[in-house]
Amino acid sequence: MAESYAVTTIAGRKEDGSDGVFKSIGGGIAFAGMRGESALFDRMFGGALAMPYTVTADGLVVSGPCIVYGFCCNAGTTPTLVLYNNTAASGQKVHAALAAGHVIGTQITFPCGIYCANGLYADINGASADFTVFALPIAG
Repeated sequence: MAESYAVTTIAGRKEDGSDGVFKSIGGGIAFAGMRGESALFDRMFGGALAMPYTVTADGLVVSGPCIVYGFCCNAGTTPTLVLYNNTAASGQKVHAALAAGHVIGTQITFPCGIYCANGLYADINGASADFTVFALPIAG
């Protein structure tokens, strides 16, 4: 009759050459102590890597489907920004106008990514308005 053994930890080397420890979780082996790992939820923190798009005039930010995560106001005299799930300044608003007179450098991050099936259009106003929009294009 074959004997069975329970493995609780295994020591080894990570790809970067540093020492690592693996732990047994429910019969499987999982890496313990990875940077960014939540021990409580056993998940990696982080999210999709959005691309920064500089917007200084009305226009199409992303031409196809995308996920928009937020934006930052970089400069301008009473700059405002309206984002649309469209290829023009009409249709579904993703974000209503940012109030004029807010502090330059204000970053607006949405609580979750917003899917824009039709593309992402930016309508800006204000002298020398400059925004960075954070979005992730989705291959369709």
